[in-house]
Amino acid sequence: MACDHSFQVPELETARNEAQTRSQHIFSSFHTLHDVLDRHETQIRKRWLKKNIEQRKRLLLNAWPGMPQDHNPHLKAHRRDRELQARHDAHHQHYGHTEFRDAYMWPSINLEDLVMGNTLLRLINARGRHLPGRFAQMDAQSIHLGIEVGVLWSPYFLLDSTTEFSSYIYEMILPYCADTATVYGAIQPCFYTNETQGDDLAETDAFLVGDGMNVLEIQERLLKFLYDASKAILWDINLDGQSGPVVAEPPALKGQTEGVWLSLDSLARSAPYGVPEDMRTSDSLNRIKSLVSAHFAQVQERLWSLREDPAFFADMVGEFSEHQGERLPGRPRINIQDRSSAQRKYWDQTAHLMVNKCYEEVIYWSELDRQLDRIIQDLGQEEAPSKQQRADCHDAVKKIRAIMETGFLPNLRGMINIYMTCCPALRNYFRREEEPEAPAGWGIGPRSGVNLKGDQLVWFFLELQVEEFCDAIGWETLSFEFEQLLRDKTERPRISALVAWQFTNLGLLGLLQNQLRMCFPQLLERTVIREREHWTEPLDSGLRAWLKNIELPMRKLAQIGIPASPRYPAFPEFLDLKGMADPTSGKFVYPSNKSRTKATVQAMQEAERNLDDFWALYDGHFDKVLSGEVRNVLRKLLPANRTLVRTPDWVEPSKQEEEAAEDSGIADAISHLGVVGFQRSDDGTSHSGSFQRANTGKAKTKTRGASKPELNEPVAEEENGDISNNPVFEVKARVYKVFRNIFYMPTPGRQAGEVNWIDLLHAMHAIGFEPTKLHGSAWSFRPCNDKLDISGQIISIHEPHPSSKVPVWEARRFGRRLTRKYGLTGDSFVLAQQ
Repeated sequence: MACDHSFQVPELETARNEAQTRSQHIFSSFHTLHDVLDRHETQIRKRWLKKNIEQRKRLLLNAWPGMPQDHNPHLKAHRRDRELQARHDAHHQHYGHTEFRDAYMWPSINLEDLVMGNTLLRLINARGRHLPGRFAQMDAQSIHLGIEVGVLWSPYFLLDSTTEFSSYIYEMILPYCADTATVYGAIQPCFYTNETQGDDLAETDAFLVGDGMNVLEIQERLLKFLYDASKAILWDINLDGQSGPVVAEPPALKGQTEGVWLSLDSLARSAPYGVPEDMRTSDSLNRIKSLVSAHFAQVQERLWSLREDPAFFADMVGEFSEHQGERLPGRPRINIQDRSSAQRKYWDQTAHLMVNKCYEEVIYWSELDRQLDRIIQDLGQEEAPSKQQRADCHDAVKKIRAIMETGFLPNLRGMINIYMTCCPALRNYFRREEEPEAPAGWGIGPRSGVNLKGDQLVWFFLELQVEEFCDAIGWETLSFEFEQLLRDKTERPRISALVAWQFTNLGLLGLLQNQLRMCFPQLLERTVIREREHWTEPLDSGLRAWLKNIELPMRKLAQIGIPASPRYPAFPEFLDLKGMADPTSGKFVYPSNKSRTKATVQAMQEAERNLDDFWALYDGHFDKVLSGEVRNVLRKLLPANRTLVRTPDWVEPSKQEEEAAEDSGIADAISHLGVVGFQRSDDGTSHSGSFQRANTGKAKTKTRGASKPELNEPVAEEENGDISNNPVFEVKARVYKVFRNIFYMPTPGRQAGEVNWIDLLHAMHAIGFEPTKLHGSAWSFRPCNDKLDISGQIISIHEPHPSSKVPVWEARRFGRRLTRKYGLTGDSFVLAQQ
């Protein structure tokens, strides 16, 4: 937000005196609190944990009068300020004018968080045993909302009458390891240029002078509060002029988590009360890299599944169709159920959009994953990086920022706005209106007479329309606010799976953005540097050309899917799908969860042929209208050496085989599956044929619906899993049932069942995976069992929404991923003896 010049720019000498005074108070409180902890921290912990909630509240309010009640008080304060602004005065909220300044300045200080569990104890330990400079960057980031919306001020100019210039840009030094007030808070002139910005990056302890002054104010009051709270807990001990033996520091306290499983939301919620990581190391980047790599693998898997699984393809087309503007009431009227040419064009347009967006996700996440590799490779050296390595690292950071801020994030915001407007839960709030100037001939607007106030989901959606609000709060924080809606039993059914998926993308991008901002504060500065420097100007020619080349395949895919409109002709690259993607036509009915009979096998083969015909048309069109360079990029987005699973021809079983099949268990059902496949090689070519894998178990009796014994299930060669040495787990009945469905193979008289999501989490944990809730509907599973021999490589999956059951086709798709990545098959699980 632009600076409000009603504020008086401080003079240099005044700012220096204030900084020195605050710095002295900070270190006085720090050393006093440190001495208390050296002697009494164990007593503080015991006494605090014995207090009930009401006792804790009274103690906290005595130490910090007027402490806000709720978590994230700065968000609630901003909402109230905006309501007052709309109700009374358009200028109600401006620099320094708010009733809730403390909420913006100390957002982590609230009763809801501090009374719970060991939160206060962790905060006392962190701030009392680690130097203030360790927290400077985190404290500066915590008040970004207040600065951006204008209720806090962060000047970067100071008046200096002793020089020939009336003002300078100044910076404040807050050394990471400073243990006295002598150097902590020193103010000096600084000069940023496009060429030098970020050259000292992670080693810098410099802040713009306004940010530094805010950090000093935060730390001064916070440390005094923590000493006062400790003194109140130790009410019967005289802490003045402390004496007595120094005792060893008690064991570290773990952050609080909500529910049984770990979540990024819980980690983010507990982070302000602990010790921030040292961003000078690459460890923190390695963790975010593992999440990005896992998500990239999942979006790549989604793209592959669109080619492999007719049920998934039909479900995705149907899901996208539920979020199109044509679903809204209004004029012109569009009947989704008819079989006219308009209906055929509607399904064609929906399928094009689905393909385009799925490819777009893979392209963006692929490039983000690659640029993160460059950063980690440059920072992960044992020796200090060379000048060339630093330049290469900075180049990668700039490219990631360019992707996020000029490409991926704006696209996501646009799609979320459309999807939330058109999703079934919010459809009645909006309508289509004729707009001759619009490309489609119509636009979307709110319905008259509908009261939008008081609806939590609608309020959240309307807030997303305000770009400045989203940028100020941060995309990761917004995704966590969305998590709160997902937990609400009344709101959860109103949120569609497609919207939840988009918030998974958004939250992970926000997490990446925040992580890089902590590691490279100058290159990703969110406030005045961004306004002053080249990020408000067009990208430099080299970066612009690079980004244009990255997004070229997306533009070409978009042109393939844009039909003629009342105002514009179709692009020459446009592809008429002739209704081939219509999921209501019955072309993609895929009874993979049914017992194998001749009829079900033929139905599955027919659906697979229809899907192969669709992609043959698409791929053939690629060859006609796209350049060799673009075609090569699109081919490489698909996993190499991956084989499409296809249903083998029906083989009538003999009477003896039927009798034997009745007693066969999951191990017998899994070993032999005939598959006729489509395989893509490294060069992008494809061919059909039969594929074999080594038999990993004893000879099995052929079951009904299985094909000839020599045709066995294909295994992708490029993945990490090695099924020739797959681990074996002895599991209980609950876990065995889950994997029996995940690795289901057709047997007579038995159908695959849906998998309860809670049971899936339990089963994965039982065999050595650590489940973690990510953003939106995403979960990750990190292998922690030596049997898996892939320690550290995580896999992600999306929680079903709004249902709590994993569909059959999704469970089987997850099973194939477990096979490719970890070598797990149905033979990997043995029912434990009771």
